[in-house]
Amino acid sequence: MSLNTIIISRGPKGEDGGDLSQTDIDSLAKLNGIVADATLIDTGDARLSDARTPTAHTHTLSQITDAGTAAAAATGDFATAAQGTKADSAVQEGDSPSFVDVTASGTVKTGSYTVATLPTPSTGMRAQVTDSNRAAANNFGSTVIAAAGGTQYTVPVFYDGTDWIIA
Repeated sequence: MSLNTIIISRGPKGEDGGDLSQTDIDSLAKLNGIVADATLIDTGDARLSDARTPTAHTHTLSQITDAGTAAAAATGDFATAAQGTKADSAVQEGDSPSFVDVTASGTVKTGSYTVATLPTPSTGMRAQVTDSNRAAANNFGSTVIAAAGGTQYTVPVFYDGTDWIIA
């Protein structure tokens, strides 16, 4: 390897032998040893411009330190892309969907509550109360009131925007 002519001063003449010449330095290793606080690179080194195509290879899961726990799960444990799309468009917890029309074939089961545990209402909600003081017969449209002892009736109720009424 040959270096261009350089002059490196090691201090004033007489203190440390004066300037170095090219013949004092015949390799980068020697130059790096003399200039201790610098790293020198031979810009003509072919390794700096050797544009190679990466070699295809694989790694086992144990060789990957940041793979996470899902990486070890079976692929069947996850939704397909089609299932994910359906789930993204489905009604989710916390959504407030508005339906124009709902048709049910067969029976519809509503939640059962005591009068005290009926959910915060919105107009049109339906439920079932298990502790009404009134039977449904002859009391449709009456406000539901919890029985204070005695006979309790299970009745369907509807929130009319003001009260839960027997429906």
